[in-house]
Amino acid sequence: MHSDPHLQSIEQVLKDVSNLLNVSFEIRDSRGEITGSAPRKDDDHRHLYQELYKTITAAHMPCMIKNPSGGAIWGIPIIVNAQIAELFVVIHSTASSVIPLQDREEGSPLTHKIKETTEKAVVSLVQEILQLLSDRDASEQELDDLARELSIRYEELNFLYKIGGKTGVTDDLTETLHYMMRKTAELISADCIALHIPSKDIFEHFDSLLEKSSFEPITQALRSVTPELLANFQTGIDYLSDCELESHAALAPLITKYSRLLTIPICFDDDKEGIFFLGKIAPHESFSICDKRLVTVVADMIAIKITNAELFQHLNDFLLNLMKSFMKTIEEKDSYTHGHSERVNECALKIGRALELNEEELTQLNFVSILHDIGKIGVAENILNKRGRLSDDEFEQIKKHPGKGCDILAPIQQLNGLLPAIFHHHERVDGKGYPQGLSGSEIPLFARIIAVADTFDAMTSDRAYRKAKNLDAVINELLDVRGTQLDAEITNLFISKCLGITVKEDRIQNSG
Repeated sequence: MHSDPHLQSIEQVLKDVSNLLNVSFEIRDSRGEITGSAPRKDDDHRHLYQELYKTITAAHMPCMIKNPSGGAIWGIPIIVNAQIAELFVVIHSTASSVIPLQDREEGSPLTHKIKETTEKAVVSLVQEILQLLSDRDASEQELDDLARELSIRYEELNFLYKIGGKTGVTDDLTETLHYMMRKTAELISADCIALHIPSKDIFEHFDSLLEKSSFEPITQALRSVTPELLANFQTGIDYLSDCELESHAALAPLITKYSRLLTIPICFDDDKEGIFFLGKIAPHESFSICDKRLVTVVADMIAIKITNAELFQHLNDFLLNLMKSFMKTIEEKDSYTHGHSERVNECALKIGRALELNEEELTQLNFVSILHDIGKIGVAENILNKRGRLSDDEFEQIKKHPGKGCDILAPIQQLNGLLPAIFHHHERVDGKGYPQGLSGSEIPLFARIIAVADTFDAMTSDRAYRKAKNLDAVINELLDVRGTQLDAEITNLFISKCLGITVKEDRIQNSG
């Protein structure tokens, strides 16, 4: 039995016809060999079947050839997708020459096997059956192709829906661009995809087959030729493909590597500022119209995503600068704390990078470290500037500033997730801090980072009640309070990575 479903159908129908009419059939290939059934005793005459195959392919209809052992052999072509296959149906009869079916005389003799059915009728019947089976399989193939096409379009729509939903959120821009590029390459079977927007200083690429180092010549080619391609797009064309791109000498590394090329412009407010490049290695896999439409839509969404990211960054910068100005106003109340918030902010970000926080976490730490002391606006100036030791009542007023800071910032919804860090930045890892006496990992990470940065700046700055300490003394004191007041791991990391100091024997020599 053949593994091909189409041939299986032919064999089954011919078997039924054979039982009904007492006629034997064979399926042979272009070499004259039987396929899918036991060999016949006359298989040593394969050259006859080869000749018969050539005859029916030339005539495009059933033909007959004389069998040296007597009788005749009919050959009926198998048509697949309007093409003659390399297989044909064989019927053994009694004729004596090669005659196209349409030229046979109506009164042809009957063989003893065909009995009451004429050769012409049997052959015509088999021919019609083969045509019906071919038409049926073609219809099924069309349905399969349609289902496959619908599946692909569904994937594309689902992909566009997903990235459309991402264009309004504050996720990582580079990560989102990589996702959009990889998924686009997957959907249209591209081996390479690159994005270059010189005005935004953006160049991203993905290649399914090349290592990053191997892609460097292609990167250089794209960077150098982008201005030329953008000039071409200014003429109003929507895309550049193989033939147009071949005229650019700088693209030789791409043309050598990829047989099929496609470039779509990236537009911002109708200005074409970048290119979206795709390449396929296989020469027979050209980019379809649907591919070009999908890439154009993705290019537009990339532009939207980048624009939204820029707007969000501008908003973040505005808010951060506003908060910095606000903190400077607050610090005017205390002549000894000018610049304290910005110094703590800088120090906290160094610790965050040493901890390998991601960009989103660093952005959050940026805000919270600037705003950690905002609640001091509610503390009296005479307490903030007092030179001597604070009374218990005065210290209680100081201890309220984390809660007051949270009350001030609570209406700003975007900062709600940062409030715990502000509220707990005076907690101690041994549980003896305020306002709630949290200990260890109960204290939010950002609060533990700010505590180290805050303590370091407090000791290295002049205050109303004392002068700044030298660096050796500060480090020794940090070493003394790690594991009690400050998180030990963050403190060690700050000293070694941020200050670049290697501590031996748990202390360093105090030089002042």
